[in-house]
Amino acid sequence: MDEQVTSFEESFRQYSVYKWKIERESNQRLVKLWSEIGTSNQDDGVKLILTDVAWAVGAFERAHDVLEANAMRVEEFRRNGVPAILAFLSGPYHQSLDYNLAISLWMDLADVFVWYRTIVERLGHLKRPARKGATLVTESEIETQIEKLRRRAVDEFDGARATALANKLLHESRHPGNAHDLSTSVYWKGESGDELDFAENGDARDSIWRLRQETVEQLVRFIQLATRA
Repeated sequence: MDEQVTSFEESFRQYSVYKWKIERESNQRLVKLWSEIGTSNQDDGVKLILTDVAWAVGAFERAHDVLEANAMRVEEFRRNGVPAILAFLSGPYHQSLDYNLAISLWMDLADVFVWYRTIVERLGHLKRPARKGATLVTESEIETQIEKLRRRAVDEFDGARATALANKLLHESRHPGNAHDLSTSVYWKGESGDELDFAENGDARDSIWRLRQETVEQLVRFIQLATRA
């Protein structure tokens, strides 16, 4: 019994450290942005919108980090196998574990694009006060940022725009009529077939990483412009 308690305590400790490592970078960035927003010469309504945008950016970053952590976990399972109890609990069929792992990866992938779409939607809330001259940026500057976000696409997903992939992954891919489009499949590459990706051609994970980097850099610069930080 003592060994079991120790095991649970150790698992919780590892989980806490793991979660901290995933959230650290985005949280530090959020704290800095909140400080710049809070000390800016803006009315409270504009500050609230900018904070919502910053929050969405942080959530987008964390969603991507979770996706990558899960992908590495699945790759480890692929290389080294899993404890028998994990395979047993995943379901009674030969492909049950693979199916459950694929579902978890596609849910994480969808989360990344949902938060990307949320960034675009929340940034759009800034246009109304901009029309009234209540912001330090113009409506045209905001529209330029939104269009830049809307134009971004992922080539490996048939060039689909990132904003459209949220619905596609969450809804259309699960609809029987769209089974040919996106599915819960995952693809294995590399010489030993143990490198995970989400597309048969190209490197979707690398494209999603670049999407994350470009988006975060763009929004940090814009928030600093909007607060004159």
